Amino acid sequence: MQRGVAQAAAAGVDIHTWQIFALLTALFAVRGQWADWLSTGQIVLARAMRAADPTGLGWTKLCVGNNFLHHRALDYALRYLGEALRHFEHDG
Repeated sequence: MQRGVAQAAAAGVDIHTWQIFALLTALFAVRGQWADWLSTGQIVLARAMRAADPTGLGWTKLCVGNNFLHHRALDYALRYLGEALRHFEHDG
């Protein structure tokens, strides 16, 4: 799963990179691949930041925030979820 996201990021298809990640988060959760979910999120987050894509940043931070929420890392979860909300508000 990580490979597909990494290949999309390397190919420069920014929108597809975060979209693939957003879809895969449910699969990461079902399989219990929490570390892969988080490390893949960091790849996608870096790509969305380079592209200055508020929608991609919002979705990526929402997904990463949910991972932290699952682990009860509430400070990180609130930070990422709050940032996701701000990106969505900025994007309209």
